[in-house]
Amino acid sequence: MEGQKTSGRVVVRTVLVSALLAAVVGALVGAVLSVALGGGEPEGVAGAAERALIERFYEESWNNGDISLIDELFTTDYVLHMQDGRTIGRDGFKIEIPELRSSFPDLSITADEWIMAPGKIIARVTWRGTHTGQGLGIQPSGNTFEASAIYIYRFEGDRIAESWAMFDSLGFRQQLGLL
Repeated sequence: MEGQKTSGRVVVRTVLVSALLAAVVGALVGAVLSVALGGGEPEGVAGAAERALIERFYEESWNNGDISLIDELFTTDYVLHMQDGRTIGRDGFKIEIPELRSSFPDLSITADEWIMAPGKIIARVTWRGTHTGQGLGIQPSGNTFEASAIYIYRFEGDRIAESWAMFDSLGFRQQLGLL
């Protein structure tokens, strides 16, 4: 009798998982067919313009240190949610970017992968730099680092309204010799 109950649960679980997968695959196929048949991107899905905005932010602000475009790219009430619970607003970037670039003059961020979603873009990126400058309250180590991060960006119109970050801070600290 017990074997029949276990077998029944496995069947129910298998059916539920199959139904969920079928729904997800169906939605993806519908989106792909819409694009392939000339329907454009599915309604509400972030696209090329939003991606270009993020790429511009990475290149001009992080890679080149130009913070003058931050007001143009972000909403006035923008907030970045960090994995450690901190939040950074638009004005926080105007402090954080120059501070990090003073510690890592060759700081760069490269987008490795993009995922478009309804109203959002997910970016998997790699941060690189050499710790040759003063800043962050620590002496320059001369060490280089390469750390991965994942960002989720939410848009309001043609501006970034909110984002969430997951950064490999442990790997970053180990490479700089801080741990």
